[in-house]
Amino acid sequence: MEQIYFALRMSLGELFSREEEMPFLLDETFARYDEKRIRRVLQWIGRQGRQMILFTCQKREMEYLEELGIPYEKIELEGN
Repeated sequence: MEQIYFALRMSLGELFSREEEMPFLLDETFARYDEKRIRRVLQWIGRQGRQMILFTCQKREMEYLEELGIPYEKIELEGN
């Protein structure tokens, strides 16, 4: 179900931003993904050529991006 919901969100985002590309905001989208699925979706994201902003409290996404050679920029927020 999580993958279907993600695919639907990406499709609708493409549909609504045809005239002007907009970044996708993803907030803990992959929290329930297993290792195999998250690697595949991160590879797909890496091929899209558009800005994706991923909010997560996990380190695994960053580790997989590094392993897969997908460029990213990290902004770490610190809490009080």
